[in-house]
Amino acid sequence: MNKVAILQTAVTQYDSENECWVTESPLLETVVGVGDTEEEAKETFLIHFNECYTAYLEGRHGLYKKAGRPKKAVKVDLRAQVRPDTRDNIKIYAETLGISQGEAVEVAWKALHSMSIGIQPKQPA
Repeated sequence: MNKVAILQTAVTQYDSENECWVTESPLLETVVGVGDTEEEAKETFLIHFNECYTAYLEGRHGLYKKAGRPKKAVKVDLRAQVRPDTRDNIKIYAETLGISQGEAVEVAWKALHSMSIGIQPKQPA
């Protein structure tokens, strides 16, 4: 569990269906902060994240049996042709956050989706 990366990738957005603010990180989808204001959602996320992280360090977190990055449940090989500068930027972003390039692409996708641009992600089966 990469604490810095999780906190740096946390996104806060307004959920019009539930009329509340939601903060979550695509790197730790089990922790969500909800509030009536954007700040309250961020604070709630931080409280829940700190509790989760403490449980992880103490070996009490159900999803993490041991320290380190857990194996992905499903791994899909993704190949894409991008400009060299895009490839380099993905690599820099991943290295800066201490995550894999695949996770960097996933964070970027979820950030795009959170902008509500009309692209709906495929739901897992």
